[in-house]
Amino acid sequence: MKTVIFEVRSLEDCLDDFSQAWDTGVPQTSARMAFVTQELMDEVLTPDRRSIVRILCGAGRVTATETARRMGRDAEKVEADIRALVLAGVLEPCGEGRVIFPYDEVILDLPTTGRATV
Repeated sequence: MKTVIFEVRSLEDCLDDFSQAWDTGVPQTSARMAFVTQELMDEVLTPDRRSIVRILCGAGRVTATETARRMGRDAEKVEADIRALVLAGVLEPCGEGRVIFPYDEVILDLPTTGRATV
């Protein structure tokens, strides 16, 4: 199972982890997407966008229209949210109007509440 952890961390902490992995040759066991502030995380991962991420976990290559259908949401609004998630590096475009979220599990690591699953 491929897991990604969304977390709030400083750039310095992220670089320290990278440096340690580089020096030891031991990779992290999970992918990480870090945000420098809780506010930035909340801006990028709005409740609707977290729902998109949840729907796309392990779903393969999916169009915005298919994602909107699965969610029961307006396709144009879902498409705008998907564009924002692509720009933030959360989703990957894969051609033919499709995107992929290449993870099966998401962990949201919040400094105020500990770990929670999306």
